[in-house]
Amino acid sequence: MKFNSVKLIYFSPTGTTKKVLAAIAEGIQVDAVEQIDLTPPEARIPPFAEMQAELAVIGAPVSVNR
Repeated sequence: MKFNSVKLIYFSPTGTTKKVLAAIAEGIQVDAVEQIDLTPPEARIPPFAEMQAELAVIGAPVSVNR
């Protein structure tokens, strides 16, 4: 399936998740990339537009405490 646009939806306190998703989008080679940064608390409140015929790439950091 071919996508013309991609939405990067991420929570990235240190910026690493954002960089990883940007690299993924670059590899997909789409015409338009929209970034939705959920890191600031105020960004999590508004409703988001419905997606149609778009690819969503969702990322969040992962850590392990041993």
